[in-house]
This record gives sequence, structure tokens and C-alpha cells, in this order.
Amino acid sequence: MAQYRALINWRDIQDSDHEYRIGDAYPREGMLPSVARIKELSSSKNKAGQPCIEEVKDIEETKGTEEPKVDKEAKKKKK
Repeated sequence: MAQYRALINWRDIQDSDHEYRIGDAYPREGMLPSVARIKELSSSKNKAGQPCIEEVKDIEETKGTEEPKVDKEAKKKKK
């Protein structure tokens, strides 16, 4: 399952009013929301009228995608 995080402070009315704060992981441990629920919370078609969550890209996917920066002056000093 993809990872999500809260974009705003909100309470999940489908999970006993569990409170999410900005940056909290969604869903909380032990909960497995439906695909429809994730789509609802990711869009503005919910009671808040705005996206409540966003998908978090896997950190491992982004590692190594940038070329390492080389300090040319430090490299010269080593020679």
C-alpha cells in the first residue's frame, strides 16, 4: 500500500473521529482504508472541501538520482 500524509488537521469520521495533524502518516496503524476512501481524501470531494492527504513518494526511489556534487577546491588540495 502506498504511504500518505495529512495535508491539513482533520478528524476521520469513518475511524471514530481519529485526529490527524499536518504531516501525520495516513492511515494510522491497524487501519486499512478502501481505495475509494483514499481517492475521496486525496481530492476536494469530501466534507473538508479540500485534499486531506497526499501520497508520499518512496525515499528509496529518489536516492541516487542526483549526481554527487564535487568540491573542486577540496579535490585539488588532495593532489
